[in-house]
Amino acid sequence: PLVSEVGGLWGGASKGEAGYALTFAIAYLRDFGLDHRILSESLETMAPWSSVHKVWPKVVAAVEEEHRRLRLPGRPFLSCRMTQLYDEGAVLYMYIATSAAGLPNERSLQAFESLEHTARRAILDAGGNVSHHHGVGKLRSNLLKQSQSSTYNDLLHRLKHALDPGNVLAARNGVWSLSTKD
Repeated sequence: PLVSEVGGLWGGASKGEAGYALTFAIAYLRDFGLDHRILSESLETMAPWSSVHKVWPKVVAAVEEEHRRLRLPGRPFLSCRMTQLYDEGAVLYMYIATSAAGLPNERSLQAFESLEHTARRAILDAGGNVSHHHGVGKLRSNLLKQSQSSTYNDLLHRLKHALDPGNVLAARNGVWSLSTKD
């Protein structure tokens, strides 16, 4: 099987089911972590088979380097699992977390935003996509310039305007909403 051919470890169906259940628990774990000054986020990407093996090592190296540069307490927590397989590639689902102990709230948020942005940029640099199923949203919209042409972005803005001239879809909040272009 493919898992053996690429040096992977088959976890079996029960591990997949446990991972799927974890998806629902993550939001509660994130809230619990906040009570203990631990900031965390999930990231996911689709990467083609030619790049999938590069993504995770690049994310780990980039986040660990940024964590040191920011002089954050402890070490970052990083984990990754492959959740979906396609003919074109695979989806990597990653979690990052770090302690904000002893840091003022604003500094904590700025530092975590920097870690998350570093991870997402590493994903793109390694050949992954901005997102798979989480979407882009406001927080990742600045990464579209790296992953899409300006012509394509302009086309999407024009399409949004043609289909939604009143700008009511996505609560006027989408990455291609009229307010995000100006």
